[in-house]
Amino acid sequence: MPEPVMTNDLNQLSRAARRAVELRDWAQVANFANEIIRHHPGSSEGFFLAGIAERVQKRHRRAMEAFERALQLDPERYDAAVELANQYSIARRNGDAAAILKQYEKKLANSPMYLDLAGTVYTEIGMSQEAWPLFVKANELQPGVDLFQANLATCAVFLGKIDEARATYRKLLERFPDHKQNHYQLSRLQKARDSSHIERMKAILRAGNAPPEHNIPLYFALGKELEDLEQWDESFEYYKKAGDAVCKVARYDIGKDLALIDRIIEVCDHDWLADRKNGGNGEASPKTPIFIVGLPRTGTTLTERIISSHSQVESLGETLFLQMNLRQYSGIQSTDNMNPDMIEALASKDLGDVARGYIESVSYRLGDTPFFIDKLPFNFLYAGFIAKAWPDARIVHLVRNPMDSCFSMY
Repeated sequence: MPEPVMTNDLNQLSRAARRAVELRDWAQVANFANEIIRHHPGSSEGFFLAGIAERVQKRHRRAMEAFERALQLDPERYDAAVELANQYSIARRNGDAAAILKQYEKKLANSPMYLDLAGTVYTEIGMSQEAWPLFVKANELQPGVDLFQANLATCAVFLGKIDEARATYRKLLERFPDHKQNHYQLSRLQKARDSSHIERMKAILRAGNAPPEHNIPLYFALGKELEDLEQWDESFEYYKKAGDAVCKVARYDIGKDLALIDRIIEVCDHDWLADRKNGGNGEASPKTPIFIVGLPRTGTTLTERIISSHSQVESLGETLFLQMNLRQYSGIQSTDNMNPDMIEALASKDLGDVARGYIESVSYRLGDTPFFIDKLPFNFLYAGFIAKAWPDARIVHLVRNPMDSCFSMY
């Protein structure tokens, strides 16, 4: 714990608070922040430190307010700006996050920590292209930081820079040879041609006595590489171990899904869809959405790539904004992503509002093309609401033999 500081001097209070940050003594950070705010209300430092303390405690609304106040008092504070963008991203205010990062990213040239955080926020809001140069710069300024390298590798995968990603994961595994998630990520980037990586991963399993749920990445990686080598029986053994471990920790309740699907079938029937009352009129945006939906592993990604190759189509990838806006406009307060009560409430809502809210949410990503793709497979649940909210929307529903889909997901 830092030594008590009996002073009202701003610099001394700030130094003491920064020492508390280094020690991860968040209660003391909050105390020093409050002292700075009390004695120096015109300084941004107290509000910035208060935001850090609130962010660590996952009190995101308070953190957002503190960082906003810090930035109001000192518009040059890029650290407060990036922290605020991070809070906007958590709150799904992605457009606001993108705008503030664009405004401040040139000020980050000498701060590897905030270059990395800005890149992370860009990645979270689906803007990996903008994230890439920030991750590269962070690693140039401070090479050898595992977090910076891991974020660089993740971004490289998103952008299809497979060689860069593979090289980075190999460097990480040289320093952290037992890192299970990095072994998994590396296995996804290349087809196994021999058993060398398989033996390394098996050695990690033999050397440890971790419970199965802690070995899930290795089980999946082993299953994948053994499958590459056509060692089918052993591959399936590891896939089964992975699937069993996931089921143990997932707490999945099939009853909830069945209840949700049954309610959707009851509510979104032919008569409801044919009744244009509370439907959209296509005026939410001059751009037309293309929703690519279906079970995972049915070909949604390939279909997205084919359609987005057209000059009049751009892709937003997979977003959660449709579900987010449906939840919001249902008016039902719940921690569920979606539930039967929300579906029931939405049936009588003005879905034009949903369409407008959705377009506003994704507008920060939209370019000049007249069509855009949203490729979240599970949006098939909301096909009825899509059809009613956007009469002109395109819905591309991918269908595959159900057992083939299930085995592929497994």
